[in-house]
Amino acid sequence: MQTDRSKFKILVVDDDASTAHVIGRGVRPGTCEIIACRDMALAEVAMDITDFDMVLVAPGSTGVDGVEALAVAEFV
Repeated sequence: MQTDRSKFKILVVDDDASTAHVIGRGVRPGTCEIIACRDMALAEVAMDITDFDMVLVAPGSTGVDGVEALAVAEFV
């Protein structure tokens, strides 16, 4: 099966499944592929096998908050 690279790929990492749904409602149908992961371990595997154009991470899903979260975050 061949994937359509014309679609913008978004990874949403949040333990609340409704977040990906809300993001999906805010984009034009057919323009984005949204992948939802409920924990960081699954998100890391998804990032290893797929190239994403955008990754949105809910701070609470990382297991690290506050200043510690900023220290481990990678800014591109």
